[in-house]
Amino acid sequence: MTLTLLESDRPRTFSSKLAEYVQKPARLKPSILKDQVKTSRIPSGGTRIDFAVRQGSPFPIIYSVLARANNDRGSFEEMIDYDHIGPFSTDDWVLEIRGWQADSVVLQIGIEPFEIKVDDVTVRSRQ
Repeated sequence: MTLTLLESDRPRTFSSKLAEYVQKPARLKPSILKDQVKTSRIPSGGTRIDFAVRQGSPFPIIYSVLARANNDRGSFEEMIDYDHIGPFSTDDWVLEIRGWQADSVVLQIGIEPFEIKVDDVTVRSRQ
């Protein structure tokens, strides 16, 4: 089983970030945009989850993403990645789970270096 977590967005200009923030203000701490979480099947077997992390603070911060996959036979967890997020930014992420069917995946966001959990979401990947 492999668990792959990749950032999938491209750098944007500060003016486009600011325009997005003015259009829809974000919380000061990083959060997962729950309305933009998308789950799909991978043809070779597995699950792909697209999600976004957004922060509305005027200061850049370092955050972590923890992915924990669970199924009825046990759990496989802990894919952790660290990234920085700039002022008024949104980071897009892709999580791929191959060779293993997960019943649910828990995504958690934390502020580093103190590992303070600030947001989480549970994604049901089986119907």
